[in-house]
Amino acid sequence: MTMSGSDPNWKDLSPAGREAAEKAFEMLSHYDGLTRAMQDDGRDVALTFADIYRYATDPLADLDHDQRRALARDPKLQDALERLLSKNVVYQFPRVAAASSGTVNEREGDGFRIKLKESRADADQVYVILMLDDHVEDLPVALMVKGEDGSYLKLPLPEIDGGTAQMLEASDSAIVQALRDVKTELYLL
Repeated sequence: MTMSGSDPNWKDLSPAGREAAEKAFEMLSHYDGLTRAMQDDGRDVALTFADIYRYATDPLADLDHDQRRALARDPKLQDALERLLSKNVVYQFPRVAAASSGTVNEREGDGFRIKLKESRADADQVYVILMLDDHVEDLPVALMVKGEDGSYLKLPLPEIDGGTAQMLEASDSAIVQALRDVKTELYLL
């Protein structure tokens, strides 16, 4: 790194400025050491709290493959996401009742219903239909699922018209498979 004429010079810093610079350097060195150690352990460092926050609050934000892997393997990151979701969720569908097993094509909750319906035009496609009761005030903008393995998937919702949002998805897509799985938790954000 080169210093230009307008950048502060060490000899021009006050004692307090030098102390602050030393502390910043120590913290950055410590962070670099932790990052190298995590990489040497084979752990992912590709996911930050800012990424988690954006994923929990922005319906269009998504995680890449490495970030999903990091999230699935790190309970602390999962806890951070769970805390953010609990503050931003419009509604959470718990897992389907314990008596159920296998797969479902419909989930119901207080004021919400999600239905999976095969397309008549193409058997390889499924409509994901979200229906809201009239008393629902906060309209969700995204649907998120959490698998039993700690993995998350998100689907931005189209505009809700007349209390209904409808999306066409491939029947073998990860989101459709997750919605059918009785062990999956579902969030409306």
